[in-house]
Amino acid sequence: MRKLLSVIYYEYLMQLKRIATWAVLAAAVVISLIDSFPSAKNLARLEFLSEPSYFIFRTLSFGALLTAFGLMFLISNRLTIDQKTGMKHLIMASPITKSQYILGKLIGGFIYAYTVFSLYLILNTLVFLHLCRLTFHSRIA
Repeated sequence: MRKLLSVIYYEYLMQLKRIATWAVLAAAVVISLIDSFPSAKNLARLEFLSEPSYFIFRTLSFGALLTAFGLMFLISNRLTIDQKTGMKHLIMASPITKSQYILGKLIGGFIYAYTVFSLYLILNTLVFLHLCRLTFHSRIA
């Protein structure tokens, strides 16, 4: 079990350290916010945009698809990258089975994808709350 946890931990950290992870996250956040930015024109065009549930639905429906598409490419080649860099041979030199190695890679990738989706939702929610507060104050004034 300890070997499996070490593979999960290694995979999770290796994925989070990749620059492409943060580029995919930033691109998805920016594109989804451009689509459903709570500005005065978008609030007039989309009447329910000021409601948090509708904003989350709009953000997750399009932006999560972009994030999933980007993460698919980042997660899919992890086994071949380990083969090319020689990391697989280093890991397999320890007493670990192939099933533990593959399962550790899969679980690490799942936790990584869950983390990126959570960050995506948190970033969009923070921007939404900040901009709705600004829009609400400009309507009062």
